[in-house]
Amino acid sequence: MHSYPYAILYDPDNQYLYVGGSNVTNTSKGTIDIINTSDNKIIKNMTLNNSQPWTMAYNPYLKYVYVADYDYGLRVINTSTNQIIENVSIPGYVTVVFYNSANKYIYLFEQRPNYLAILNSLNYSMISSIQISVNQGLSDALYWLTYDPVNEYIYGVDSGVLAYIINTKTNKIIAPIEVGNGADYIVYDPDNYYIYVSNAYDNTISVLKQLIYII
Repeated sequence: MHSYPYAILYDPDNQYLYVGGSNVTNTSKGTIDIINTSDNKIIKNMTLNNSQPWTMAYNPYLKYVYVADYDYGLRVINTSTNQIIENVSIPGYVTVVFYNSANKYIYLFEQRPNYLAILNSLNYSMISSIQISVNQGLSDALYWLTYDPVNEYIYGVDSGVLAYIINTKTNKIIAPIEVGNGADYIVYDPDNYYIYVSNAYDNTISVLKQLIYII
C-alpha cells in the first residue's frame, strides 16, 4: 500500500476495491489505490496534492466513485477508466460523502461551517444545504451516514451523543436522537429495519427503529 488508509469501498460491477488515505512519505499528499480482488493486487495508484481522502460512496447508475477529500472537496472517479473526471471544490473540510440512489443526490458534510451539502449528481450543482449543530466539544463533524429506504431518512453520527435524522423528501432535519457516548459509526440492517450505532467512549451499541430509541 502507498498510504495510511482511511477509506475503503467495493465496486460490485468491476469487483475492484478503492482505498484512500495519506501518502506514507508525505502526508500532505493523498493517495487512492485500486485493487483487483481477483488476485488482490494493486492495479493503479493515484497521488493527489494537498489531499486527505476520508470516505467514499458509489453511484451504481453512473458507475462513479465519490471521494470525500477532507482538504479539497469532492473527487469523482469514473470506474470504467479509473480516472478522476471531476474535482469539485467545497468550502470547509469534507468528512463524509453519501450517495442516495432514491433521489440520485450526493450528500457531503462540510466541517466548519458545519453544513450538509446536497448536490445534483449529474452536474454537481448545489441543490440545498442543511446546517447541523454537531457536538462542538468532541468531533465538530459528521463522520458517517446511512440510509433507511423504508422511511427515506438519512441518519448521521458525529462522535458525540446524538444521531441526526434527515428527511430526504424535504431535506430538513427531523430530530436528533440521543444515543451512547462517542457515536462514530452507523449502519442500517435491511432485514430487521434496525439502525445500529457504535458508541466508542462507553463501549455500547445503540439500536434505532423508525425514530424510536429501543435500547
